[in-house]
Amino acid sequence: NDHLAIVHYLLADTLLKQNAEPRRVEEHLKRAIELDRSFAPARLALGKLYMREERWAEAAEALERAVEIEPDRAEAYYQLGRAYARLKRTEEARAVLQKFKLLSERQKEQEQRERREIVQRLANVRF
Repeated sequence: NDHLAIVHYLLADTLLKQNAEPRRVEEHLKRAIELDRSFAPARLALGKLYMREERWAEAAEALERAVEIEPDRAEAYYQLGRAYARLKRTEEARAVLQKFKLLSERQKEQEQRERREIVQRLANVRF
């Protein structure tokens, strides 16, 4: 089932890139979630789809679940903050956007550490 969830997610992603009917994209994302309830990328994509369609409450619901499943996914907090702002849930928007900022900074620091490590390793390579 996990494999089929990924297939439906990738189909939805492809349809989105081809500007397909949003309902078709939604169907595939919902099917992916049915097949794997813990598949956060599908919930994030569904939330973003709802945002595009200005379905703010549904977007917030999908994004809240994505954050619950993967609490380290910065983009989910960003999108959730946007949904909360549209719903005039100002304090909640502020809180999740602060979490987004924190996660983004951590991610950048981690990427910088990894780059430094690669450069260090390359400096030690003997040809």
